[in-house]
Amino acid sequence: MTLNHELCEFSSLLMDVMSMYYRCNRFDGQPSMVAQLEEALNKLMEEARKLGGLGQAIRLATEEGMLYRYRNPMKLVERIEKIYAKVREQMATFKKIGLEPDNESHDHVWIVATSPLLYSRSLWKGRMSLERLKEMVRNEEGEGLFYGDEDAELLWRVIQVVKTKMLEKRVSEQLKKLHEAINMLFNYFLEAERGHVLELYEEYRWLMEELGKTPKSLEAVVAEAWGAGCAKLLLDWDDPEVRRDRETLDEFMTALRSAREWHRQAEEAESRLEAISNLMRARYFADKLRKILPEAEAVAKKYAGYLRFIGEAEEVLRSLEEVKVSEEDYEWVRMELEGDQDSLDKYLVE
Repeated sequence: MTLNHELCEFSSLLMDVMSMYYRCNRFDGQPSMVAQLEEALNKLMEEARKLGGLGQAIRLATEEGMLYRYRNPMKLVERIEKIYAKVREQMATFKKIGLEPDNESHDHVWIVATSPLLYSRSLWKGRMSLERLKEMVRNEEGEGLFYGDEDAELLWRVIQVVKTKMLEKRVSEQLKKLHEAINMLFNYFLEAERGHVLELYEEYRWLMEELGKTPKSLEAVVAEAWGAGCAKLLLDWDDPEVRRDRETLDEFMTALRSAREWHRQAEEAESRLEAISNLMRARYFADKLRKILPEAEAVAKKYAGYLRFIGEAEEVLRSLEEVKVSEEDYEWVRMELEGDQDSLDKYLVE
């Protein structure tokens, strides 16, 4: 075989190895996939030895333009060595816990153990345990997660290996969802969203307890997501004073969003008529914003996370100060936005 043919063979094997590596999700792959990757790595290293070693083989293939897909091919030397070491470690782990790469049912066990669906508070109904796992397998719980014939004890051993990594991943995802729900709640104050926030927090707390870590308080999570002092609006939902504060902030946030959005649409309008129409709507909500602002500012001092919106409101009002519109047309827009059909009908008749 000529040098060129050997380099072609080596380059092809190298690309196969990198492709398999990514398909394994950086070693989240099931045992059969990792075993295939190990076999491909063995072939790659065998071809590399014929060419003087891994580094020399990659250098020669680079010079021949065979590794053009890679920005810095020589970095692959260290990367391949790390992949090889990790594969050997992973295969040793499989052997230690009794997973056989050529056993399809063991592939399924690995897939179940590394599924985010498994790490759910509602599924375990308490702390994770072998006894509860046996019950879940027996009853085929988890919306298709289990077939009912899994080796629960083998699955439990696999879970002990991957549990920390999977729980940490779920915690990260759960906090992101929690922050999004908190932002939705404090923007719109929907009671259903409050329930969603509480449910997401309980899931986060369960995940942290399974990790053996102390969860952040709900107050701390709210402060991270929205701002200090706002958790009271969520926790003391039925308190009369808190309810009044929520109503004030809701009216304020609605006026701010609407004034800002109509002003933006006016600036992006394609025609002068459309711009004027949108500006009238922006002014209508700016008037409502100006009216509620003093009361909202007083309330925001109790919930520091809202103070930044006071500044935003003042900026929006300044940007609309010089807007001049026909008072007659403005009155028509006001009636339309407020749904004052009787006045609107009378106005149109006149």
